[in-house]
Parts: sequence; C-alpha cells; structure tokens
Amino acid sequence: MPSERRAGYRIPLKMHANEYVGERLYRGIVTSLSESGLFLSRLLVPIDRKSSAVQLELMLPGTSDTIWAAGSVCYDTLDSYFHGTGVRVTGIAQAHSRLLRNFVMDTRVMRLRRFLTQLRDRPAVFSAPSMLSGS
Repeated sequence: MPSERRAGYRIPLKMHANEYVGERLYRGIVTSLSESGLFLSRLLVPIDRKSSAVQLELMLPGTSDTIWAAGSVCYDTLDSYFHGTGVRVTGIAQAHSRLLRNFVMDTRVMRLRRFLTQLRDRPAVFSAPSMLSGS
C-alpha cells in the first residue's frame, strides 16, 4: 500500500499550471511544489475524474522549458470557490525531473540564505548579562 506522506520538502510559490483530467484541460495555480509533488488550486467546476491519474503541464519561473509529468491525485479539498488538489508525480522525463529537482533545491537554498541574512542583519533585541562583569 502506498504511503500517503509527502516524499519531499515543498516550497511555497505561485505559478500557473495546466492539469489534464482525461482529455479536459483545467487551469490552476500551483501554491507549493517539491520534486515529488505539488498542490494545485483552481476554480470550483464539476470534474468527471474516473481515476486518480492526471497529466500536468507547467513552466518553472525563470526557465523556458515546459515540464510534462504524470501524476496521481492524493488529496482533494473544496471550499466555496476553489478546488485544491495534492498531486504526487508518478512519471516524468529524466531531464524534466532534473530541472524540477534543481529548481526546488536552488529556491530553497536562496530562501534560506535570505532568511539567514535577515537574522544576521537584525539588531539585537536584548543582551545577555555578561558572566565577566561580576554583577
């Protein structure tokens, strides 16, 4: 039985993507992405999904290559306006997999560096009492 847990760290972002359910195209926004899956939000419309299999088409920010991947829907959520779908990537070309992995890792490293720089540049809010002052 397959695990329902995420296999990778997801980065938050907003980018357009296409999801094909059968032969029908649904446009959405990816709100989190990892090398093994993504979360896609789209307008709430009726979907006739006969299986969990979907096809994904997306273009990563800063690249000109369109990535195609097969996926399996692992999670669905609905609210008044949007349908959210968690998709695990089940099939992807090796070159696209490498591009996706590098994008996720580079974005994560860039965000961590930015965060560490912000921490380093913040003024100290308090100072610990010195052990040498004798007070």
